[in-house]
Amino acid sequence: MGIFNTLKSFFSISEEENKATKNKMKFFMLQALKKDDLSGFEIVYGKLAENKDNLVTRKTQYHNYAIAFNRQTSELIILPIDPKLASCGWPIFINNETLKKAETVLFGTAFSFDLKDGDNIMFDTPAQNYKISKILGALEIPIIQEKEVNSFKEFFNKNYKK
Repeated sequence: MGIFNTLKSFFSISEEENKATKNKMKFFMLQALKKDDLSGFEIVYGKLAENKDNLVTRKTQYHNYAIAFNRQTSELIILPIDPKLASCGWPIFINNETLKKAETVLFGTAFSFDLKDGDNIMFDTPAQNYKISKILGALEIPIIQEKEVNSFKEFFNKNYKK
């Protein structure tokens, strides 16, 4: 039992670490939106690993996002975040004025948003992202978020799936 618990703690994050990660994403969202409260919003973690090949090497570029969505108002805000949870970028608002097309890709495991300005944002929302990926060099955030993932999928299907 002791070895199993040690291995489990090596791969998975604790409840305290998970809560701290979610609180940090919420803090960044509040800061970026210059709000005191996120009533009505749910937040989910999204990520994308992009492989860039050239003649001699392959480089993987990681993207991490805090995604806030509101079921009642259909608002969707995507906030780039640092994998160390040290900083965040500028919020991206997805609405009728900015969105060209939204769809699920990669056999329904990822979400893709084509924006009218030509940009594309794509991410998946893992139910659980293990610590081992970070240890192995991936710039991802360990998290457990099964409830949030299911809620986001319902939100996406209701608002964007044709």
